[in-house]
Amino acid sequence: MKKITFAIALSCFLGISAGGDCGKKTTEKLAPSSTNQIVTAGELKSIQGRVLYPDGKEAELMIVEIYSIDPATPLTEITYAQVSEIVKRGRIAAVNTGERGKFCFKNLKAGDYLLRANISGEGLSQFAMMNILLTLAPTRKSAQRKLTVRLEMAI
Repeated sequence: MKKITFAIALSCFLGISAGGDCGKKTTEKLAPSSTNQIVTAGELKSIQGRVLYPDGKEAELMIVEIYSIDPATPLTEITYAQVSEIVKRGRIAAVNTGERGKFCFKNLKAGDYLLRANISGEGLSQFAMMNILLTLAPTRKSAQRKLTVRLEMAI
């Protein structure tokens, strides 16, 4: 788990406006990866942020997708096998990252979600598949922050 802590940085910001382009809906699928990482992001008031390449540059036209998680399973106990089962049930929505690697998902109900980010395509991705577990809690005193998803090279 220590190895993956640097894979995602959670940056705090004031306000909730995404401002400008925050991704365009897509039906594209994520490319498979030889490496998967699971990170827990905690409680958030909204699901928005940006995707960065390993070198820190904004990753435009990456795919970010969102899945609903059964509330009976605590996020801290979700395994890679359970992530596969969640993905098999189908995603709720997906966007291509927009300007400066931005993405957002609006009009989601409060609950637990799996957010995944990577490139699109049929071939094997050179990046690790990022699996980010989070709780959307817009009415609670949850953190007002945007996710910064830093992709890592696959092994």
